[in-house]
Amino acid sequence: MNTQPVPQRLLILVSLFLLGSAALSAQTPLRSDSLGFSVVLPRGYEVPSPEVEPISSDVGTMQMTMWRALGADGNSICMVAVTDYPREMYEMIQSQGNYAAATKALLDSATNGGLRSLNNAKLISRKDFSLNGAQGRSIRLQTTQMGRKIYGRFDYFISENRLYQVAYLAANKKAVDAAATASYFQSFKLMPAVARGTTE
Repeated sequence: MNTQPVPQRLLILVSLFLLGSAALSAQTPLRSDSLGFSVVLPRGYEVPSPEVEPISSDVGTMQMTMWRALGADGNSICMVAVTDYPREMYEMIQSQGNYAAATKALLDSATNGGLRSLNNAKLISRKDFSLNGAQGRSIRLQTTQMGRKIYGRFDYFISENRLYQVAYLAANKKAVDAAATASYFQSFKLMPAVARGTTE
């Protein structure tokens, strides 16, 4: 079952950061109460406006909201994306009592889709964990774009019928492991279900 929302323009953005740059800014929070998350972008990233993109899948058309920001040096990208799966799918999974297995399948699909969207990037490492009760997965990857190596980290979280993606891509491998990058990922927070307009 293909349920992975793949950003159609992600490779275009990778090309842009190999060519351009963004203005320097202070470390700034990015927050969406309606989508239930907050994160603090590293210093040097302007808070972008959200983009909404329809995503086709085996379970119907889904809506993905994405924020993408180029680093001030023009050699890195931060991306946050939120996709809602059909509520009916989540309720069916809950009723069948196989939520853990279904969540793993969704994380597998997200991982594979993310790698495919970046010229079939090579998976370097994968680690599953949880955040405020939401199942998560963190991957490291390597790919090539316009003849240059690109390194990245993607964190995925499944919370009820919602998929969160937090990503960082850079031309410098050390930047992926830098303290500022780690702080960016660690700053990602999920709001309680009641705060984002859902009920248990």
